[in-house]
Amino acid sequence: MSRHLVLIAAGLMILVAVWFAQVIRPKLEHPTITVDVDGQTKTMDKAKIEATFQELRNKADAARKEADALKATNAGLLVAVEQWQARAQHGSAGTPPKADPGATGPGGAAGSKGEELRRLLESTDFSKYTEAIVKWAKADGEMRTQGTPIKLDPETMNLLVEYRMRLLAIGRIVGVSDPLEVPYDEKVSSTFFKGWIKGMGVTLDADQEARLGETCYTCARSRAEELKSLGDANRLQKLAWAAGRDLQWSSELRKLLAPAQYDLYMKPIGADAFWAREAPRQSITSDSPAGASKMVGGFWASSFGLGDAARTTVDEVASRYVQDVQRRQQEFQARYAGNAPREEQMRLQVDLVKMQADAERQLGQRLTLTPEQQAQVKAGTGTVLQLGWK
Repeated sequence: MSRHLVLIAAGLMILVAVWFAQVIRPKLEHPTITVDVDGQTKTMDKAKIEATFQELRNKADAARKEADALKATNAGLLVAVEQWQARAQHGSAGTPPKADPGATGPGGAAGSKGEELRRLLESTDFSKYTEAIVKWAKADGEMRTQGTPIKLDPETMNLLVEYRMRLLAIGRIVGVSDPLEVPYDEKVSSTFFKGWIKGMGVTLDADQEARLGETCYTCARSRAEELKSLGDANRLQKLAWAAGRDLQWSSELRKLLAPAQYDLYMKPIGADAFWAREAPRQSITSDSPAGASKMVGGFWASSFGLGDAARTTVDEVASRYVQDVQRRQQEFQARYAGNAPREEQMRLQVDLVKMQADAERQLGQRLTLTPEQQAQVKAGTGTVLQLGWK
């Protein structure tokens, strides 16, 4: 009897050893966790999960280092701008201006900011920066239409960097933080656009220069008022507004310039409503509205980090947006039959971007989003979708 008990005990010990070796030890060596995914229980390798999280932590650390480097670069840029401003204010010899009797403020000059702005504007040749922008815009257009990389000579690149630095410096004086809006400030616009028009190859006579100053002042005041009303507009809404204002400016300029001058001015721009603006484009070509809707929905889902749970709503908004765009394009084609005036082509582009911006805002209103996703959708993609048909 005792011998049978010993054999049974030995057999149980062997079974326990085998169970431990085949079941317990692998779990100790490669521990797993059980999670609930969409109502289904799944077992996942803990080591793989930890490796994935470590990879994400490494990427986050790299991103933080890149952000710190960018902050340092920006800080250096601001220091450079301040030093450059000081040189502009005190003259090339580096000596401060003489104080006027009874004057107040830094340097002893009454209205020193106005004087500093005057010196800065007088020392800036906006025409050469315009020529550099024309080169960049041409290269950017070739990249979008032909797929060729942007290649600019070092002198043009240096001019573009210097141009941005000068706008930052001028903006700090006039109180405009966005460098793209600095040229439209009422204290800056007249000087800027005289140089801008010259850089586009147009020479103004004295009468035209005088009328340009009046036009710039009027447009700058109305632009500033409209800018206040934009509120929390997303990037595409701001882009559409700015492009619409450019169209208004072109209309005013047409009144000022002779026909040959106006054609010369518009030659680099063509019929591109977003010419020389920092506006990424994404072409979507399909043989059907359903195919285009699928691509638009995929673009939004990817841009905003939306999962499968949001896809039904995304597809509905995308389908409605594509239908509206196609209808607007068909109406335009029926009206102009392929021979639309340049300005009308540009207005169509602006209208389509407004439609896209409205569609992206609808996503934010209809979807249940995380705070991070809400911020992304509220800002918008900032990328202009260009729908075409095979």
